Amino acid sequence: MSLKKAYCPHCHTANDRYHIFEVNAEADVCYCPHCMAKLNPNEAIRAYDVFIEKKITKANLILYSAIDFEKAYGMFAHILEIDAHNVDALYGRLLSLLYMSTLRKAKFKDFVLLFDEEKSLFHEEKNASSYFAFLGHVLCAVNEYDFLFRHRLMIHQYFYDIDCIKLYFSHLQDMHDLKQDIYEEYRYLESQKKPHPDLKVAMKNLEASIQDKNIELTKRWLTIDGYSYGYVGVSERGDVLLGRSDRQNKIKISHYSPKALREENAKKGRKLIKDHVYPNNLTLYRLMKVMLPLAIVFFAFFVFDVLGVILAHQHFDDVVFIILMCASFCLALVSLIFFIFSHQKLEKRHRLIN
Repeated sequence: MSLKKAYCPHCHTANDRYHIFEVNAEADVCYCPHCMAKLNPNEAIRAYDVFIEKKITKANLILYSAIDFEKAYGMFAHILEIDAHNVDALYGRLLSLLYMSTLRKAKFKDFVLLFDEEKSLFHEEKNASSYFAFLGHVLCAVNEYDFLFRHRLMIHQYFYDIDCIKLYFSHLQDMHDLKQDIYEEYRYLESQKKPHPDLKVAMKNLEASIQDKNIELTKRWLTIDGYSYGYVGVSERGDVLLGRSDRQNKIKISHYSPKALREENAKKGRKLIKDHVYPNNLTLYRLMKVMLPLAIVFFAFFVFDVLGVILAHQHFDDVVFIILMCASFCLALVSLIFFIFSHQKLEKRHRLIN
């Protein structure tokens, strides 16, 4: 007897768990244990697959369009409560966790801990291709974080203060360790019977990236107050140790706005550096959802106005009527433009990550 998960489309409840049950795939008929509806086992199994696929697609949209990473994480976690071994949901949850990283709290160590728990499943031969793609997505997320958080901490290649340098080296080491782990996974994929054709190129690029990080640790970095700092190591408590040189001339930057990493330093006439790193397109997503219905409503008002004139055999000599008609057309046009703009931005982000 082969038991498989099935989905009942007849259950009238918002709780997904009541829709899902196990059936004998070899049986001729089955019954939903919740609503007792009579179902064909094969159709119920296919309905379950479609149900999970829709859940994955919706969660991927939230993740890859950068709409709400925490919501995406929760959606993938919910799917895993239903299907604990769904590889796509595991990939999505890990990527969502990585994209939840902020300036002051990166999620690289949390990612590695969760990643290590699922490696045995990822190493299955049937998952080799999707696993290689997933590792590429992880590297893209790490590289994007590296690029964006530098811009948060620096201005014209100068750090705002020593706290920014300490945070930079702390995250730099975490990113370096994560890339080392990914490189080891590439090595594992290389040892398989049929490695991905792009694997050698990916390994070469990753090796160059890891080497660049090693060079970064040997550089000396300047703060705006004129001091130069170099990386020394990490203390027993995990604090970053820096070496400081003698003060040079204070850096002068036009149109410079002083910023600070810590809140207590921001009170001294300095702005607090924003915590978010990755883009958040939640506002654009809401705009897209609102603008298209508005465009349809305003265009409908415009059409009704024109039809009213034609049917009533009136002329366009009523100034108020003309103003209302033009206003409805203009509002419809503006709403449509905003919809297209937000949709294109979300699509661009989706293509960039995916």
